[in-house]
Amino acid sequence: MSAFVVKDSTIDRIVTYLGRHDQSYLARMFQPLGYDPAVKPEAFAQALFDMNCQAVDQRYADRPARTEFHPEPYAFRVNYTGQTAGAILKAVSCLRYQCSEGDVPETPLFKALDHLGHGLAYEVACKTEEYEKAEWE
Repeated sequence: MSAFVVKDSTIDRIVTYLGRHDQSYLARMFQPLGYDPAVKPEAFAQALFDMNCQAVDQRYADRPARTEFHPEPYAFRVNYTGQTAGAILKAVSCLRYQCSEGDVPETPLFKALDHLGHGLAYEVACKTEEYEKAEWE
């Protein structure tokens, strides 16, 4: 397995989406960890970026993520591109995969990100024609 630091825009889109849907259970699942995407998106985005760098550092100990792969400081920017549940699910899946190194998957933030992916997948599946046509049993 390899790992890389995702594009800034990937994190920006995820955080923007959650901030726009701040009353949903998806956004609220990060509040017990001290992150509120609607109130302090910068802090939440920075935590996701830091988690990604931590995973990359554990994968490539001799190539620090912040100097080798992302030498510029990360700064959150609101990004409304691709703000559908399906597009955000893809962004979350990418970030989750790139954070799956070392002990990062054991952290509360990673576990919440994992739950976010499951929640988005559920939302996407429920909007399909196949789901709509299936009998309610």
